[in-house]
Amino acid sequence: MNSEQGAVATVLSQETERRYPISEIFTSVQGEGLYTGVAMTFVRFSGCSVGRPVKDPDPNEPVYRELCHSWDGRSFLCDTDFRRKMVRTTSELLSEIPKLPQRVCFTGGEPLNQNLKDLALSLVSRGQIIHVETSGTVIFPPWMAAMRSDNLWLTVSPKAPLLLEQLWFADEIKLLVDAQFNLEEADRIAAYVGDRTTIWIQPINTEWELDRSNLAQCLALLQQRPMWRLSSQMHKIWKVR
Repeated sequence: MNSEQGAVATVLSQETERRYPISEIFTSVQGEGLYTGVAMTFVRFSGCSVGRPVKDPDPNEPVYRELCHSWDGRSFLCDTDFRRKMVRTTSELLSEIPKLPQRVCFTGGEPLNQNLKDLALSLVSRGQIIHVETSGTVIFPPWMAAMRSDNLWLTVSPKAPLLLEQLWFADEIKLLVDAQFNLEEADRIAAYVGDRTTIWIQPINTEWELDRSNLAQCLALLQQRPMWRLSSQMHKIWKVR
């Protein structure tokens, strides 16, 4: 194959590859859950099947903020900008995601709106570990069920409409807390998964600041449910991406 034929083959390969809408790719430290403080590369996929546009937006709020609903029906403004900034093929992502650090986190938005099988398996084949942060509103694809537990870490932060049975596969569950937190419904989730899954409670915060009132609510809840743990989005305290 000459150089021209090779270039054509590369173009054709890229044309048939899956293309992903991406909000951002960055390497930092995890600020939430069990892996707080661990370095990893984050791939934020754009779009979300849970968020809804705000009907009467506050002009002082960022234009990208959407209304989200927790598993128990509480509404709150999402603190994440998951607008599409770029489109990447599988091979382009593999070239942009560094091989170190070892862990790669798929987040969003809702990353499971995308077919991530080829990308995930390619990363695992080169020795990396996949983290998936999802809302529990999308049925987990077969490739996730088939992947060994030491290659995949699944975090579910339940949103509406929650598919309760999806929580059974979670390695950790992250319950978002504000003044209207429904303890009875949270207990129902905890009872469903039993002691096989760690339950984290996390204050609903703004994009770069902790909400001290919601944090105080979490601390009060831990007095009632000492087996739960506090996840406080430490990256917002550290002021890192």
